[in-house]
Amino acid sequence: MLTVVLSVGFGDGLGWLVVMIGALLLGVIMVVMPAFVHPWTKKITGNDTIAIGHFGTLGYIAAGATGQAVGRRSKSTEHIKFPQGLKFLRDSMVATSLSMVLIYMVFSVWGLIALGILAAWLNPMFGLALILPGMVPHFFTGGGAGVFGNATGGRIGAMIGGFVNGVIITILPAILLLVLGDFGFANSTFGDADFGWFGTLVGVSVGGGTGMGIVLSILIAVVLVSGAIVFQIRVVDKGWVPGAKRDAWIAEEEAAEKAILDAEKARRKAEKEAAATADQLRWSHVPPAGGSAVRRRPLFVSGLAGHRGHLGGRRTLRRNSIARPENSTDQR
Repeated sequence: MLTVVLSVGFGDGLGWLVVMIGALLLGVIMVVMPAFVHPWTKKITGNDTIAIGHFGTLGYIAAGATGQAVGRRSKSTEHIKFPQGLKFLRDSMVATSLSMVLIYMVFSVWGLIALGILAAWLNPMFGLALILPGMVPHFFTGGGAGVFGNATGGRIGAMIGGFVNGVIITILPAILLLVLGDFGFANSTFGDADFGWFGTLVGVSVGGGTGMGIVLSILIAVVLVSGAIVFQIRVVDKGWVPGAKRDAWIAEEEAAEKAILDAEKARRKAEKEAAATADQLRWSHVPPAGGSAVRRRPLFVSGLAGHRGHLGGRRTLRRNSIARPENSTDQR
């Protein structure tokens, strides 16, 4: 995209300038966007070892911020307990096939109505064409946006965050379409969110001539790098965590659930101990024929059956090794 915009904007014979400015802008966008989205990425991964480098980053940031705004009391999608019979939906191909069948068969009419309304709104008001993102950007960037929205806003954040990303990859490519049309590439655009805003910004900058394009391109790079540095120092390094209020609410909910479970375990343990005590009392106090309870004495074995010679044989062992209560009958 940068090659197309810069080569047309700078004109023929300046290929070396296209390479230099293009390399500068591409390096900047690939460094600063992972830095901007890193607080949300860290929220998902739990550490600083992984950064996301993808040209749908603006959609991910928007989804994370949207989830933080709308899903403060929404539990994570990871807590949804699906029946065992639906585990096959974890396969991406199966889930995609079923979802597309559902979309085309059930929501086709409503989808056409919505698209008609969107087209009637975008074109007269903003002069924008209606862009229908394909399955690939919706699946990859929309799925990523859902993950970021879920991290800060749970199930509600995942749904609305994915929707916001869909709006972004619909409107920004339509704006970029106008810019590329001015450079002679009518009806051509790029789908991902970062291509939309960054391509439009660079295209407008180089549209004023070679000199102005060089100055504005370098200024864009400086502003983005400076903004990333300030964001790192004032936000990331100070430990800002997206969705902190929701985290506190979830901690309270989990503590309450744990207290309920602990109380239930304690109650069951008390009931079990009470039942064991009742059984022990019932078997240790046997009412005799005379009427009063007699505590049955335990049986003590005074020797081993193998040592018959020392106890005078089997009969002597049986008589001497068992102590019975006097004047009592065998209650068994």
